[in-house]
Amino acid sequence: MNYDKLSELAKQIIAGEATIARLDTLEEHGRVAGSCRNVEATIVLGTAFGNNKSEQNGSFCPVNQESCKQKDVLKAYADNALQNGIKLWYSEVDIEEIIPIICLNQPKKHFVMC
Repeated sequence: MNYDKLSELAKQIIAGEATIARLDTLEEHGRVAGSCRNVEATIVLGTAFGNNKSEQNGSFCPVNQESCKQKDVLKAYADNALQNGIKLWYSEVDIEEIIPIICLNQPKKHFVMC
């Protein structure tokens, strides 16, 4: 995966100069509003597994094995970002430490990003 090209393509999608044909317009807007990282992760998975739902029996990850493969691809993407000083991959322990900081008064049992 060429991560420089990935970043450039994500910027084009966010700027409205390109699109990912997998979602309808409203869903695409939601992905773009989510963040550059959401767009990049979608491109990474689309490149690795294809963008066409029908090729995968109507589901992006139809079986548990596909989920594991997707996790590996996203972990490689996160590892590349970490080399550039950006942490994208968090363990459950990391999350348990981060959630109270982000949500301050939220109980730990609620895994909701505030």
